[in-house]
Amino acid sequence: MLIIDPSSPCRFVLVDRAVPVTDYTTKAPVVGEDGKPVFRYAVLAIRDEGRPVQITVKAPGVAVALEPGTPVSLQALSGVLWERDGKQAVSFSADGIAALGGKQ
Repeated sequence: MLIIDPSSPCRFVLVDRAVPVTDYTTKAPVVGEDGKPVFRYAVLAIRDEGRPVQITVKAPGVAVALEPGTPVSLQALSGVLWERDGKQAVSFSADGIAALGGKQ
């Protein structure tokens, strides 16, 4: 479980390349409110305490072409708890993703 606590630092490392998000029913590409395509990123969240946790983060815009293993920053990371058929999970989204040091 990942607990997002602003008082405890969390580092993020990209696990895999960006994947376009598609609608489950129509298979059409999903676009954000601004009309930009949405991409899914597998990211490892690493905290000083506890084990690293892999999360999936969706972000709009141009797919960020970074190599797996690149430390990244997630702009305005947020999580929404959802429940379906008795199962609960958190859906993470961010306004953007960038390599630490500014490379996008």
